[in-house]
Amino acid sequence: MRWLSRLKELSEAPGPPGWEDAVREIIKREVEEEADKLYEDKLGNLIAVKKG
Repeated sequence: MRWLSRLKELSEAPGPPGWEDAVREIIKREVEEEADKLYEDKLGNLIAVKKG
């Protein structure tokens, strides 16, 4: 049940508006192996691209 531990980790990560760094790092860690490209824009949005 890896998805359950991921959900728990995300729900416990501090992420008030404007300070979502901890949440972004969790997501980044989880998707970086699957994404072909991963980057953050100027507003701090994490963007993952998977070519298909």
